[in-house]
Amino acid sequence: EDLSAKNLLGSTRSKPGSSSNNGPSGPDGTYKGAANYQSFIQKNPDAPSKQFGPIKAPTNVRTITVMDYAPDVCKDWKQTGFCGFGDSCKFLHAREDYKQGWELDRDWEIGTNGKPLSGKVMSSRKGGNNKTENEEDDEDDEDELLESI
Repeated sequence: EDLSAKNLLGSTRSKPGSSSNNGPSGPDGTYKGAANYQSFIQKNPDAPSKQFGPIKAPTNVRTITVMDYAPDVCKDWKQTGFCGFGDSCKFLHAREDYKQGWELDRDWEIGTNGKPLSGKVMSSRKGGNNKTENEEDDEDDEDELLESI
């Protein structure tokens, strides 16, 4: 057994600048380029692989999304169904109409000529027990109508 001072104290690192063992043993403070970057994090080989960032789309499926934020409709196409520009027209070739609420109300008034609808109410809201004689007669008519159906 060697009881010398060197063996009892152990070995030390080599001093920076000494040419012995100047390799991948550890960082010595000099930049060696991006190719010599090292990862000090040990990865688990059993962990599932995670994908980050954009994933390559399948080649057999092509999806196209068109967002029309200014739906300018071709006036000729809407009125006549024909546009001289054809497919090169910069306006939308659509003929559907979307009416506003006041237009629907106006059309309803024109269709009914302003008259209230005539007919019998077949059901009413619950809790309406305050009936007059007229309403009771209407209820009897309702029962007879339902029986005949």
